[in-house]
Amino acid sequence: MKGKSILFVLGFFGSMILYMGCQRDPEIDMDNFPPHTPTSFDFPPRQQGYPVYEIKSDNPLTEEGIALGRFLFYDPIL
Repeated sequence: MKGKSILFVLGFFGSMILYMGCQRDPEIDMDNFPPHTPTSFDFPPRQQGYPVYEIKSDNPLTEEGIALGRFLFYDPIL
């Protein structure tokens, strides 16, 4: 019986800590941040025998996106 009451108390306090820690952040004023303008990626000239690149207009390639993908691909933690 004592073990169940200890588990109940630990569960109660654990859930209270989670509840109190999951509060909304204060609203961030986005007017103070400079606008982000990504650098578009220009493909090198296409060589004979290679296929034409098909890139969707709603998801363009950027230098920053390529650098992030390369970083995540070679990250040993992931």
